[in-house]
Amino acid sequence: MEYLAASERLTTSVREESPTEIPQLVVLKSFEQATQLLNRVNRWVLALALAALVVGSGMMASILRNLTRPIGTLVEGTRALAQGNFDYKLSEDGASEIRELSRAFERMRIQLRRTQRELLDSERLATIGRMASSISHDLRHYLSAMYANAEFMSGVNISQSEREELMLEVQTAVQGMTDLLDSLLLFTQTGRALHPECESITLMIQRAVNMVRSHPAGRDVKITLNGLSSLEVWVDAKKLGRAVYNLLLNACQAAKRGQGPAAVTLTLIESERSIQIRIADNGPGVPVLVRQKIFLPFVSESRESGTGLGLTLAQQIAQEHGGGIELEETTAGNTVFTISLPRAALQALGVAVEKKTSVAHIPVHEKG
Repeated sequence: MEYLAASERLTTSVREESPTEIPQLVVLKSFEQATQLLNRVNRWVLALALAALVVGSGMMASILRNLTRPIGTLVEGTRALAQGNFDYKLSEDGASEIRELSRAFERMRIQLRRTQRELLDSERLATIGRMASSISHDLRHYLSAMYANAEFMSGVNISQSEREELMLEVQTAVQGMTDLLDSLLLFTQTGRALHPECESITLMIQRAVNMVRSHPAGRDVKITLNGLSSLEVWVDAKKLGRAVYNLLLNACQAAKRGQGPAAVTLTLIESERSIQIRIADNGPGVPVLVRQKIFLPFVSESRESGTGLGLTLAQQIAQEHGGGIELEETTAGNTVFTISLPRAALQALGVAVEKKTSVAHIPVHEKG
């Protein structure tokens, strides 16, 4: 135990020369009460510090819940809107001012999405109008050719070889008219819901190749297939097959304008992240003026403006599957277009189909 000590000499009548020692008074005071008081003060300070920490944590959590997190969510929504995602919804948590700001942002998002849809619809209608005008001109051209060839074929003095040649021209005109009408129909359907099925990529490619080989533009063109496998993925086989067909048809037409024998090579490339369909031709290459706008409507490889819709439709179909088409390389004798399909996007199509199927098979119990 510790003490506080104080001492004092007592006065005496004895002279200092006396040998008797002068008594000294010593007073001791214990530190125990002061120590106990100090300990109590320390405990109170610690308790107050802990209470302040708890209150501060609660205030911080409240600030995070009412201000910081809602503002962070609003920032994420702004970024999503800037990237073209009009489906990002904001929560209405937080302070009243933040909630009002979120509701105002939500109204703006809905209005922007409505405006975008209206613009896309108007642009699509304008494009369809341009298509109809251009296609009507080509249809009249094909009909005139068919009418003239029919008149020649009705002649009495025409030989069998000439008759067969005229018949081939009539078939070519019919095929051209069919392609134009199919393109117009498919263009009006792009952007609508896909109908994915678990389909063999090889079978889809082979069907597209067979269609191209029966087309007049595919005759006398050597089409080589590489890398085909038993891969099955979730795709809209009808639409994606049309995209492959359009690319193959364009490649055959380009190859025929080349120097040597027309040749087209289709290669299927599989990786962990994507599936690629590369279509190469030995044509003269894509003109420089056309490369930047080759995926726009009415632009073809052979001329800067026309009724070309094949690449436009193919690009839109690939984008509907979560991928895209790229002009990978173009030189004299080697032009390569690549369809890239991310596996994650194709798997998402399958998951969506399975969810719809499971919901459709949920039994409905009637009340007894």
